[in-house]
Amino acid sequence: MNGLLRTLWAAFEPRETAEQRSMRLLKAHLNPLQRRQFDEHGWFDVVGGQSGRRYRVYRAYVTNVQEVGIDGACVQVLCFSPCGHLPLGDVLLAQKVA
Repeated sequence: MNGLLRTLWAAFEPRETAEQRSMRLLKAHLNPLQRRQFDEHGWFDVVGGQSGRRYRVYRAYVTNVQEVGIDGACVQVLCFSPCGHLPLGDVLLAQKVA
């Protein structure tokens, strides 16, 4: 009976932490270039849909979004994030979409 309970429990045991799931979700919504930037440098670039401005989103919770110029230099640093304590991948995905 003990083996049966262990097998049943393993079926419901989470395989990933919330942090791991959030990073998997984020990477699923990055294009190949963004994924490579994030893996190699810890940031990815996003172009604003309406403004056409380019933003660099760094792997951090606050003051991690920079507007960057054509030359890649920082124009300004932005600080915004969703309310509540969320895993980092969820914060970065919300910033990407915003």
